[in-house]
Amino acid sequence: MNWRETLSLHWWFTLRPGPLESAFIRWALVLLIIILFGSAVFCGVLRGRHCPAAFKKLYSKIIYWGATLGILSLVLLFFSFQEIPFLSMRLWWGLLFLGGMVWLVFILLSARHIPQKIQEGQRKKDEFFKYLPR
Repeated sequence: MNWRETLSLHWWFTLRPGPLESAFIRWALVLLIIILFGSAVFCGVLRGRHCPAAFKKLYSKIIYWGATLGILSLVLLFFSFQEIPFLSMRLWWGLLFLGGMVWLVFILLSARHIPQKIQEGQRKKDEFFKYLPR
């Protein structure tokens, strides 16, 4: 693949981009499997162990992110494989990638506040048990 082609608008907005390259199919399927497997692992961790509410919220965000990107990638891969004119445009892959990265950045930014929430919960718990006999 010539990377200079990706900088032209014609490459992104071609209604019939042609058949998928085998390298792209392999790359997309491997990435899709990793995302779906990671989402399933986080789902298992969330159900299997007792973890603080802040981590449960983070895990559920990661699960939703992975499941949404996985399903949308499967749909786009199907459209591209069948060469459906408007729905197989390369623009949709770019938008999916950019949207997924923006969503992941927001998830990571929200994960930054987890230690503060855990410390605040521990402080409230200590304050509650301070006056109770042990």
